[in-house]
Amino acid sequence: MQSYFMWDSFTSGVAISSMRNDKDCLHGNDFAELEYMNITVITSNEPYGIYDGSNPLFDGHAVPKFGLKKGGVHSGHVQTGIIDSFCLIEGSRKGRCEDGYTKEISGLEAVRVRVATKAKSNVDKNSRLDREFFKSFLEVLTLRDNTGRFDITAQFPFYREVLYKPNFVNKSRGKVTIFDMDMSAGDFVSLIYLLKAPVEEIDLKGIFVSGNGWANAATIDIVYDILHMMGRDDIPVGRGTSTALGTGILSCKYVSAIPQGSGGLLDSDTLYGLARSLPRSPRRYPSTK
Repeated sequence: MQSYFMWDSFTSGVAISSMRNDKDCLHGNDFAELEYMNITVITSNEPYGIYDGSNPLFDGHAVPKFGLKKGGVHSGHVQTGIIDSFCLIEGSRKGRCEDGYTKEISGLEAVRVRVATKAKSNVDKNSRLDREFFKSFLEVLTLRDNTGRFDITAQFPFYREVLYKPNFVNKSRGKVTIFDMDMSAGDFVSLIYLLKAPVEEIDLKGIFVSGNGWANAATIDIVYDILHMMGRDDIPVGRGTSTALGTGILSCKYVSAIPQGSGGLLDSDTLYGLARSLPRSPRRYPSTK
């Protein structure tokens, strides 16, 4: 079986399984093999220990802030902007800076966390679904609970501008979660998956649309539409800067042929044609503004 756009959904499933079954960290995960690793999110770049005025945690301090180690992964050059000359490699579209990368390291700068290293195979050897997660994923998506409230083919003659907010009174709430997504198909499927999961297991408090070539101010309208369709107009949505690799500063010139598109540029009317198929959320950005 081939799978497409499943990575984001798989990681969501692993997280939900751990929240549900493994509160004491003594039991395994339903969908993945887990192991402990010592990792950190690095905040600077090699060569470490050379202070050039870009690193506020070390520059000008006799003792580094937060007890950080001199010469460690946080002690090098910090990227100062999109066109930081230190990060650019002449003749290459790939830079050298790794601010924000996750790395496995040793020492006091590392945090010991459990990491999913391998997906578990389906226990049903006769199934066409080769991963245990695929079976659970399809079962969740076909549940009648938390199903979208609209018949998309017939909604427009009866459309009303109403905000739908759930009533969670007398319901216990699960792990508070912020979903950081871009606008790829896998992220949309993951969002629907998280919205259909019981609120007792995962409490989705907000959505942050990361800046990349698939996201711009207009495409957030589609996230609003998904939330509206699922009856979750209570969830706030935020946006970061949007800059694609190889494009100008804070611009996106990515062009692709997309069904139902209107010109080929990635905006709310072209992204997979979703803007013309989903129920329209009252939170959409109005053209009059």
